[in-house]
Amino acid sequence: MFFNFIKEYSIKTSRTKEQILNIIHNNIEPSYPSLLYVFKSGTKKPFSGNISEDSFKITPIIFYNLGARPVIKGKIMTQNNNTTVTIKYRPNLIHLIFLLLITVISITTFILIIYDIIYYRSRVINLLLLIGFLGITFAIQFIPYRHEINKAKNLLYNLLVD
Repeated sequence: MFFNFIKEYSIKTSRTKEQILNIIHNNIEPSYPSLLYVFKSGTKKPFSGNISEDSFKITPIIFYNLGARPVIKGKIMTQNNNTTVTIKYRPNLIHLIFLLLITVISITTFILIIYDIIYYRSRVINLLLLIGFLGITFAIQFIPYRHEINKAKNLLYNLLVD
């Protein structure tokens, strides 16, 4: 579904947990309170984040639309000489707050426009303008977010699969 914010999938590989952690470690910048350091450093690494002994939390390093940066959480499990990496994508906090704010404003505006149309015989054009505004706003937010999820998914798959 287009509006599904949270994506989850698994990658099965014959690599060991240590090899996977090493690969991820070699492809991330340490997490900083601000990405200004990463932007100034001109890094070639695709992610920033943290790694623990059996999981990781990373975000793609992109230089446009910071709201489009998904948070990627991974959990590494080993069974019978096979390793499974379960990866979950979700929007970052800034993106969620923005979407919540836009949703509240849109619902309030929609109710006011319907009230205006019913009681004051106002023009329907206001409602059409609101729907157009919402469509453009959500497209501006979701298209880069989906693009970054797909790009990160492909990159992680290529890094982790033999």
